[in-house]
Amino acid sequence: VFTFRRGGEPWWALLGIVTGFFVGFAPLELLQLAFLLPFVALHAVLTALRHRSARVAHIVFAIAVAPGIAVGIAQPKGADAAPKELPASRLRLTELVRELNLGGETAHSETMVTLPSRKPTWREIETAIEEQTPLRLRLKTCGVSVSIATGAYVYGGSLEPAD
Repeated sequence: VFTFRRGGEPWWALLGIVTGFFVGFAPLELLQLAFLLPFVALHAVLTALRHRSARVAHIVFAIAVAPGIAVGIAQPKGADAAPKELPASRLRLTELVRELNLGGETAHSETMVTLPSRKPTWREIETAIEEQTPLRLRLKTCGVSVSIATGAYVYGGSLEPAD
């Protein structure tokens, strides 16, 4: 089906789209198992250089891969993702710690922290804490099942005195 003859370009385009979304959204652990990928790419380049009809198929494949990877890169990830909806946008530090499963320093527990919305991103929470308290938030991340689309998963943080 995936031949280098003229007319096989739709199949290569379909394969490129599927590959692009797989590379963009699959966990990186799974992609690391595909250690033969560089050899496949090298074979594709050498084939394209040797056979004129293969060049068109490989160009179509490369163009079809790009959107899947681009969509994966454009997704909000890590500190730009929202942890969950909070009960209010203005909370005491103790409530914020309890809601977001934060650990660490609790000396300023009665300080009110105003967030930009009820569903702020981790980065917005970090900025609000640093600007409104003498503490800073150090985010905790996990790389299990990380992909180009999701980035490292932020699962909480810890409050520390700002230096």
